[in-house]
Amino acid sequence: MPGDPLLDLVRPRLAAARWFGGKGRPAELTEVIPLPWLVAPGTAGLAIRPALARVRYTDVPANDGHADELYQVVLAYGPERPVAWGPVPGDGGGRVWVGDVADDPEACAVLWEALRTASSDDGLHVERLEEWPVGLTARRFTGEQSNTSLLYGDTALLKIFRKIDAGPNLDIDVHRALTRRGSRAAARMLGAVTVDPVPDVLPAATDLVMVVEQLGGAVDGWQAALDALAAGRSFSAEAHSLGAALAQVHAVLAEAFGTSRTSGERLAATWSSQARSYAEVAPALSPALPGLQSLFSRVSGREVDTQRVHGDCHLGQALLTPEGWKIIDFEGEPVKPLAERARPDSVWRDVAGLLRSFDYAIASVPHADPAAAAAWHDACRSALLAGYVDGTGAPIDAVLLAGYEADRAAYEVVYETRNRPEWVSIPLRAVGRLAGADVTDRRRP
Repeated sequence: MPGDPLLDLVRPRLAAARWFGGKGRPAELTEVIPLPWLVAPGTAGLAIRPALARVRYTDVPANDGHADELYQVVLAYGPERPVAWGPVPGDGGGRVWVGDVADDPEACAVLWEALRTASSDDGLHVERLEEWPVGLTARRFTGEQSNTSLLYGDTALLKIFRKIDAGPNLDIDVHRALTRRGSRAAARMLGAVTVDPVPDVLPAATDLVMVVEQLGGAVDGWQAALDALAAGRSFSAEAHSLGAALAQVHAVLAEAFGTSRTSGERLAATWSSQARSYAEVAPALSPALPGLQSLFSRVSGREVDTQRVHGDCHLGQALLTPEGWKIIDFEGEPVKPLAERARPDSVWRDVAGLLRSFDYAIASVPHADPAAAAAWHDACRSALLAGYVDGTGAPIDAVLLAGYEADRAAYEVVYETRNRPEWVSIPLRAVGRLAGADVTDRRRP
């Protein structure tokens, strides 16, 4: 029985894509599900159609909620050209060639014009918060990994979300709220594309694409910090303003999405349970478990304010621009389910994530004077916290901050154990300091 030509073309491209999250797992591409046309066949030039690639993982039961994942490919159909993957049967007979829009500058230009002028019908809905410019040159941003970004002139960035979860996208939700409330601590949102529910595939209307302003002259916060450290420059002013920018984002998110409370006992129990599971993967954490339990228990007996937060905040999620800091990528930790990423949490989770970045920074830059590096680290921490407090008008919650730092560092131990064992000592030192325990990576000399 002949195979599906489109399935056969997508399969190797999906497996090799940097944004495919199933590498290392036994997986099977079971189908490619077409969505409504953005540019229908028969019009001048290329036809464009988003589609969903359904992946089934065979290392879990088929009825497991995590057995299937959906990934988006935006396909360009047209005549044979070097960037196309290969031919598929055409609707009227013959063959058409198909490929990924992002690989084809001509298709990127067609995509922009289609979205700029599209009406919301045929199952795809285009939201435009303002008028989009005409005649912008298109190019692919090569630094993206978990999603794909297309740059249009020096004006706009179009993000194609690759891993698709049914329902609203958190990044779009947050950018829309920040834009409508005039926040300048994030890129201004220009629009989005949403598809209607698809029976047996998407039970709810689902976001596929986001368009935001392009941030000219932006420098990645992680790189900016490393450059300052390597040059022996203070980063305290930048850290202070980053703390203030995060405070401003948190204030808008509280206004837009509301606030809630959770019990300290519940939070402590969650942290403790996670720490025990982390220690099963990374036994070096085991000596710290009693100290971590004691640290986490300090939040018991109190109520903890929660709200929508970034969820995966670190220096790499902030851009330093001529207009100041812009915080990006509000999707949360990509490995977590959507419901968990959308769950309200304490603002101190985001603050802790930024503080952890400074630990990694001083470990990433060779320095002849460890005392000077430690002083740089401490100055950055103090400045970021001062900026955050200045932005909120509320004092530091030292108990919550320590708990979130310890929880984050314990997670980092697991991550480094699995992915970069030569780095595991960085979070282990933090866990030992916070838990008051002697922890070392006993697998290493």
